[in-house]
Amino acid sequence: MVIVSHAPEKEFVFQLIEHAAYITAWIKSPDKQFYTIEYEFWKGGKDRVRRGFNPDFFIQIRIEDYIDVLEDKAEQHTEALKELQDEESNPYQSGGNQIRR
Repeated sequence: MVIVSHAPEKEFVFQLIEHAAYITAWIKSPDKQFYTIEYEFWKGGKDRVRRGFNPDFFIQIRIEDYIDVLEDKAEQHTEALKELQDEESNPYQSGGNQIRR
């Protein structure tokens, strides 16, 4: 069971479930005091400010699987772009782009 407090979190959980094939594991952290990532910045260029960030989700993926998916999609798009380029470079090719005299 997952308890979310806002609509964006709910939508994100649905996206996680939809893409579960690419995700090894995930957890939804409580709203406060689960795991804080400390960071600092310079306010106005002179005052150092330290704060903490509490992530809503921790997601584990197998990067190799994700890269394989991206490469497959890139290959599909590249083939489609090459076909379009071939159509544009040959105006006499049969189809909708014929030159009429």
